Amino acid sequence: MSILEGDPPEGMVLIVDPPEGHRHGFPRECPKGYNDWAWEQKEDWMVEQGYPRKKIEAYGDYFHCRYWEKENS
Repeated sequence: MSILEGDPPEGMVLIVDPPEGHRHGFPRECPKGYNDWAWEQKEDWMVEQGYPRKKIEAYGDYFHCRYWEKENS
């Protein structure tokens, strides 16, 4: 199963890092259920967390995020 399907295994969390995320408080732990959200919900969440919507729009179809799982600490 892909890390972008369903919730992470027990004891793990999903991390997201958008382009230049280090300038805006990322990488950041995704909330539970993140993988079930529509793209618009994920975008809104990133903006609520401090990522600039203008940056998402500027990347357009080339906007990608890095994802990985790590142990929940």
